[in-house]
Amino acid sequence: MPQGAVAADIGTDHGLVPAHLVLTGRARAVYACDIGEGPLNRARRTAKALGLEGVIRFRLTDGLDGLEDEGIDTAILAGMGGETMAGILSRAPWIKTRGVRLVLQPQSKLDVLEACLSENGYAIKDAALVLEDGKHYVVLFAVLCEGDKPRALEVLLEKRDPLLPAYLEHCISKQEKKLSGLRRAASPDEDEIRRAQEALGALRNMKEETKAWQQ
Repeated sequence: MPQGAVAADIGTDHGLVPAHLVLTGRARAVYACDIGEGPLNRARRTAKALGLEGVIRFRLTDGLDGLEDEGIDTAILAGMGGETMAGILSRAPWIKTRGVRLVLQPQSKLDVLEACLSENGYAIKDAALVLEDGKHYVVLFAVLCEGDKPRALEVLLEKRDPLLPAYLEHCISKQEKKLSGLRRAASPDEDEIRRAQEALGALRNMKEETKAWQQ
């Protein structure tokens, strides 16, 4: 995230991300946003404990609703499913008008989120993998731009993320199970089976590519 941003942390919960952004000087203003009063109050307590209650701004809001006049140039969405994120972004067309940068950490449905980004003119400019408690999480940085719209895995492969080989193993296993389930269906959908096979093949090819730079 660029230095000096005006950021909105959507689904802030305990407010740890806004606190970190202020304490490290990454943002000059941060909005801690949540749909529930409980999480927002926890964020207020975090800010008070760190002496930041006069710096972090708090908003009770559903996603990005009502934030279009706050001068936000960076939106952070983390800890929710890709479908939920896609819905939040789709309900806020003003982010395209303002060219708002996006920092995203989907818990699931990465493909749905990627499709939403591409449809709305966003490209994934950077990506990283994080391993926590034995589970991989993908973090994306997306900006509004024309031209190619690479997938997250392509970005991770290009930058040779050290966690990518293990993450691909997980993705391959998950895709194999999906394909097996499609084949066992009472009325198999051949088109869907074909798409699943192609996706599995792409994952396997990518895994082979990682072997070259692991040596």
